[in-house]
Amino acid sequence: MKRLLTAFAFAVVSLAVPALPALATSAAPAATPAPADKQFGRARLTIVQICTEIGELSAQAGARRADTAAVERDAERLENALHDWQAHYPQDPWIPKNAYALAEIYGKLNRADAHAHHERALDWLVVTYPSSDYAELPRD
Repeated sequence: MKRLLTAFAFAVVSLAVPALPALATSAAPAATPAPADKQFGRARLTIVQICTEIGELSAQAGARRADTAAVERDAERLENALHDWQAHYPQDPWIPKNAYALAEIYGKLNRADAHAHHERALDWLVVTYPSSDYAELPRD
């Protein structure tokens, strides 16, 4: 009798265990970061290049004598790469931060078209990543 109960318990457990991975995979997709060496956009920029250039452009945009047209062109190139990154790795947790930083670059430029880019970039961030902390930050 003891063997029969042990065999029955083993059968029940072995039937239940294969169902557990199926339950785990039915959840929302994990936040998968893109590989660091993957290139995005027409400019074929890596994530490291995108992040570095966003930092550099932010400093340039805040400078008094910045060539705002050149900064805006470079920001548009980064925006293209960022959208391509999002298309391939939509759950990458680094995208909202960089999207917000890019929108802030546009916001620093005293140009009408840069202001329009700023608003579109923030709208895209809020629509695409509504639960992100960056989507909840106030607009300038």
